[in-house]
Amino acid sequence: MALVAMLGLAGSAAAADDGPASDAGLTALAQRSLLTAPAIEGQDKSRVRLKVTYTAARQQLTTDYVSGYIPANDVEMEDQQQWVGNSLMFRLEPAQPVRSIVFLYAGKPLSHYFPESFPPGER
Repeated sequence: MALVAMLGLAGSAAAADDGPASDAGLTALAQRSLLTAPAIEGQDKSRVRLKVTYTAARQQLTTDYVSGYIPANDVEMEDQQQWVGNSLMFRLEPAQPVRSIVFLYAGKPLSHYFPESFPPGER
């Protein structure tokens, strides 16, 4: 429940269970952050849906662009990822440390879309 309170969700339906509630709260925060993030040419941010999960054992955030965005391997995308990721980390740390943030696109890593840009060990 501490994470729920920290995210400002106490008293909401999301506060009922700390596991899913934390993911629901982080997802809501990521959606709000996306709307204020630097725009990517051709991206309609109102159609993009994110899903965020936090894995405490790995201290890892996974942010999935579930729908509404096909990735580009460019600086604009990296800027947007950093914007959303920093917003999430700011809310979590220091109570919930974050060692890594993984970004997925429809459940797949960026290397799935751009294999030529990644060494074989990173695909």
